[in-house]
Amino acid sequence: MNTTKAKAIRDVLIHLFLIGCLLVGLFLAFFLVYLPRTTHHGEAVAVPDIKGKTLDEAQDFLSRYNLEYEVSDSTYVPEAKPLTVLSQFPDSGTRVKEDRKIFLTVAAYNPPEVEMPDLVNLSLRNAETLLKSVGLQLGELTKEPAFNTNVIRQEYQGKPVTKKTRLPKGSKVDLVLGDGVGPVEFEIPIIVGKLREDAEILLRGQGLRLKTRYDYNSKEPEGTIIKQEPDSNNGGMIRRGATMTIWVAARKAPQTDSAAADATSVGP
Repeated sequence: MNTTKAKAIRDVLIHLFLIGCLLVGLFLAFFLVYLPRTTHHGEAVAVPDIKGKTLDEAQDFLSRYNLEYEVSDSTYVPEAKPLTVLSQFPDSGTRVKEDRKIFLTVAAYNPPEVEMPDLVNLSLRNAETLLKSVGLQLGELTKEPAFNTNVIRQEYQGKPVTKKTRLPKGSKVDLVLGDGVGPVEFEIPIIVGKLREDAEILLRGQGLRLKTRYDYNSKEPEGTIIKQEPDSNNGGMIRRGATMTIWVAARKAPQTDSAAADATSVGP
């Protein structure tokens, strides 16, 4: 009787021990085998460099590393193929867990439009700086006769383009510059009726020499040009470097010796 009871107790203990071992085994298998495999606990991969790849190429490349992607932004780059990856976050080489989402900036199909600025009379350097500041590019440069080297005309696709015209961002704008020399021969400018100071700026800017004479009998306002030679009555031409003589209304003789030497009283 005692032997049978002792054997029964022993069998119960053995079963309890086996059940306990089974539970411990299941516990360890769950936390040390199953859970790490399903959560990738402790596993990390280096983010590959996908800049310059198309979205399809990037998706295929990232899938090899068990990574996903999301397009977070797009921007237009003239030289980039549309839907090409421009940048990524995290950057290449960063270690992340598998299934991590990589955020991408891709090249857009169509550029935004920007307003064309006014570049006329600006220097080439200032014009180029202004173009870049609004997202446009400097195109071809040509020169035409002019007395300075500033911008004479701005063109887009072979046609003049005015300020505030909307152009695709990244467009190339061609500029026509002055050659700094000007035409060798041009129409005689009309300066009769102008003030001497204004005429001097105009004539010297066109590469002409100036000789001044004074008329003390003229009733025109002092300093007004009353005659020029050569005149422009017949639409004549004059060459750069030639001398133009002007007669200026005056009330008294010039004070400086050099001016006095050039002054001639012209009567009626």
